[in-house]
Amino acid sequence: MRRNGRLLSRFRSGWNPEPDASARVPAVIVTAFGATMLAGLGGTILVGVPLAFSIAAAVICLTVLGIIYLVTKPAPADSVERVLYRHARHYRGGYLILEDFDYGARELLGRAQRAIDHILRSRVNVMGMLDSVRNAVMLPAEEWQIARLLTKLSELRARHRHMARGGRTPEVAAAMAPM
Repeated sequence: MRRNGRLLSRFRSGWNPEPDASARVPAVIVTAFGATMLAGLGGTILVGVPLAFSIAAAVICLTVLGIIYLVTKPAPADSVERVLYRHARHYRGGYLILEDFDYGARELLGRAQRAIDHILRSRVNVMGMLDSVRNAVMLPAEEWQIARLLTKLSELRARHRHMARGGRTPEVAAAMAPM
């Protein structure tokens, strides 16, 4: 999920990679089309239409059925988009995306992530001079806590900006200024 932030953003905005059942041509229509074509071919053969015409009609029928199948064929069940979409639905609320943070929060989260990476990749940690197991568990947990708090801060800043824009009177503007 870390490597597919753009897809997660698309999912959050409403995009769904799952095939739309209503967009698929029902099998009954395809079957009816094929049966009608076969009946027409059989009738033309019985009436005495040249064989070349019947073969050409059959090729056209098979081509149309092939195109219908390819156009309505769903994506593979294990495509990256569909698997990630299922995980995103399952873990909703358990991950954050870039749009959850304002600019200041993104900068702070980046600093925290760089610090965690620096500790985990440090020479003393690799040599075992630090508690590497605890660092591997606790530092990502701290990163998550920082990220959650920064999203709350971003939401508060957005609400504050909204309230500040709504306060057109001088009294309200003066009251909002220290905030």
